[in-house]
Amino acid sequence: MRTLVVEPEVLARVADRLDAIADRPPVHLPALRACLAELEPAWSGTAAAAACARLRQLIGLCPEPPLDLLPAQERDRLNRERYPGGIPFLDRSDALLLSYSEEGDGRLVVSFGDPDTARNIVTYVPGMGSSLHDSAGELERAVALRERAGPDTAVVMWLDYDAPDFADAVLLKSAREGAEALRRFQAGLEANHTGEIGQRTIIGHSYGSVVVGLAEREGDLIADDIVALGSPGMGVPTASDLRDPSQVWASTARNDPIRLVPGFLLGRDPDSPRFGAQRFESAPMGHSGYFRPDNPALDTLAKIATIGTA
Repeated sequence: MRTLVVEPEVLARVADRLDAIADRPPVHLPALRACLAELEPAWSGTAAAAACARLRQLIGLCPEPPLDLLPAQERDRLNRERYPGGIPFLDRSDALLLSYSEEGDGRLVVSFGDPDTARNIVTYVPGMGSSLHDSAGELERAVALRERAGPDTAVVMWLDYDAPDFADAVLLKSAREGAEALRRFQAGLEANHTGEIGQRTIIGHSYGSVVVGLAEREGDLIADDIVALGSPGMGVPTASDLRDPSQVWASTARNDPIRLVPGFLLGRDPDSPRFGAQRFESAPMGHSGYFRPDNPALDTLAKIATIGTA
């Protein structure tokens, strides 16, 4: 055992840090355990023993953290232990299974690239009709953006909410539930990241943009830029009701049938000039073509994801 002489002011600073950690909801339990593992073999003496005892007490009072607060590699390991197989793209070397559930229509969160270490992080939120067992197209879109943006950018396909079917897509119930989960997820990305973060982008497609809009409108959504693709609305009349309009982007193909959705249902069309977002062009490839390799919209998305501008 290594014995260190610890000045009283050092112990005081440690105690202050423990109080700060304990006051932060939710407590990051792995961080507490790591701190204890470092302290116990290094310190000796009555004051140090008291500090370690206090830390053990805090750990005992804390519940196990939700998966959002675990490192991505650990989440992947835990989820793959119960994953039955059959989901495309998970055999890629850069794929991390961050969440998996067969409850209801299913939940699925997959990152291509490690979001804990990547310089740039994109969270892609799919929309109406998305489900665990029909996720191939959504995963393909995330892969397309990852390959266009480059290896410094992790792209997460985030389907951790109950996406509505056609009949319920004019209601906000699913969006409200998804908004809370999305805020937690983004906070977890922030807490677990090591190194410098260049750009954090959230892209909502179709009803997914409603989820993103409500997450921003009703709480602190950690992101540098948000993007609405083929959006029926974001729950607000203007981009400035969300954040600085220079950080809000929108595009809807001219032949996207989402343009037929009345604005009074889910908010004004984000691609309309009156909404006030930064608009960019998409090729006329319908409602699902924004991530196609031959669509210039994919190049724009990659630029937003990496440098925050088109």
